[in-house]
Amino acid sequence: RTQSGLYDKSTTTVEENSIDGECRRLMIQWFRQLAELCDFDHQTIAIAINILDRFVAKETQILLSYNAAQEFQLAAMASLYTSIKIHENVVLDPMTVSNLSNGQFSSLEIEKMESRILTKLDWRVNTPTATAFSEKYLQLLLPNEQTTKNTIAKKLIQCQIEQAMEDCQFLGIEASEIAFTATYNAVMITFGHCSCIKEIQQATNINSLPFQLEEMLMDHVRHSESGLVSSCSKITARPAKKQKQSSGNLS
Repeated sequence: RTQSGLYDKSTTTVEENSIDGECRRLMIQWFRQLAELCDFDHQTIAIAINILDRFVAKETQILLSYNAAQEFQLAAMASLYTSIKIHENVVLDPMTVSNLSNGQFSSLEIEKMESRILTKLDWRVNTPTATAFSEKYLQLLLPNEQTTKNTIAKKLIQCQIEQAMEDCQFLGIEASEIAFTATYNAVMITFGHCSCIKEIQQATNINSLPFQLEEMLMDHVRHSESGLVSSCSKITARPAKKQKQSSGNLS
């Protein structure tokens, strides 16, 4: 949990070259744009971000160097390059990644940074993501629920996880805890209840996020441009027209 201040502006000495949470957020947005263009999986992006954050946590001099912005961007692109190579069927070669940087980094520089990252992380680049954890929690919480509602819950969960990945306040928090809280929030919004939450929490020995962070995730869902909450209300309200006795406890 000590990583929460990793990208504070105070960690850099050269103001115009500083790396902060906003710089990290912009790189993550670029990751997502590329993933959408190439139809990459959410997991691939999540693992790339995980690789980048763990590398920077171990190699903090990147944030202090005179060319911190360039070093950080290179590390980010190398992290994404590595994650794609491991988790996607289509591999981007180093020259393609170099072209994506508009020639700012050569293919050799990208390969060298990848080797540096792998060495620093002891080749541990296949960590469980919050999305992977959430899928397991959803199976435990809703083993026999309707497919339509499960789909909505998954979208609500992904919405929260993506927000957590962008926000530096969630750095250092276990992916399992982010996933558990996001899953609980989504189930409560979609179904209005979560009866066995305590039993599962005790069995898995997982903590939910502090209230402040839990509310941040919920607030993001409420204000999401995708309108998932309103869509959820419309879809789940349909059975109520046919079955007058069914209760529509939705928030």
